[in-house]
Amino acid sequence: MGYIRLVRSGGLQYISNSIKFIPDIQDPPKFSEMTGGLSAPSVAAAQNLDKTVDNLIKNFSTGTDYFKMLVSVIAPEFRNEQNMHLRNFYIIVPPLILNFVDHMLISKEKLKTKKGNQPLSFCFSDDGFSIGLAYILKLLNQYLEFDTLHWFDSVTLRFEAEIERITNQIKAAAPPPAAKGAKPPPKKGPATPSVPSLSEEQQTMLLTKQKSKNFLHEFELFRFSFAGARIFFKD
Repeated sequence: MGYIRLVRSGGLQYISNSIKFIPDIQDPPKFSEMTGGLSAPSVAAAQNLDKTVDNLIKNFSTGTDYFKMLVSVIAPEFRNEQNMHLRNFYIIVPPLILNFVDHMLISKEKLKTKKGNQPLSFCFSDDGFSIGLAYILKLLNQYLEFDTLHWFDSVTLRFEAEIERITNQIKAAAPPPAAKGAKPPPKKGPATPSVPSLSEEQQTMLLTKQKSKNFLHEFELFRFSFAGARIFFKD
């Protein structure tokens, strides 16, 4: 998919450099109609130019349909009886998504850290997996089966409940507020602003909460990317 997108993008760039000389691609001029009284070679040249212009406009306007072309060509082979082992492919999609989200979190973390002369290898965005996954599910005609898993809603609810649970635990572990009117014991030395200290347990819970929030955020980003990728293959 990535190679095809690369080749197609290069083709569109080449066509756009050529088609910019056509004033109106919606209603292109017909040069063959303007050759009245000219010689036969001139008429033939005008007809060849019309064919070239029509071909450029056709290739330029259908530049975004190559996804559908790939589906129509390869889908029959994927749905062949010889590939019946793929009929439950949608079942393994959830663990693949979790692995991808973990991979993206690790890659983004590498943006912040670099050890010595170690080469920096990271990425902050990757839509190849979401497009490839949407493409395979379309080839196998398993969009409906995957949607019946309610995978995205289930994961979102699970992590939201986890974050809320940890938040309540942190509040419960917090020391009770000082009684009204009570004065703290005097401290020796210069006065310093009071900063609430956190126990080791509270710090662990805060780290767990932040990790869950980061995972949920990255999971939602993939969800939006996957939803956008499915539009490419919409009938």
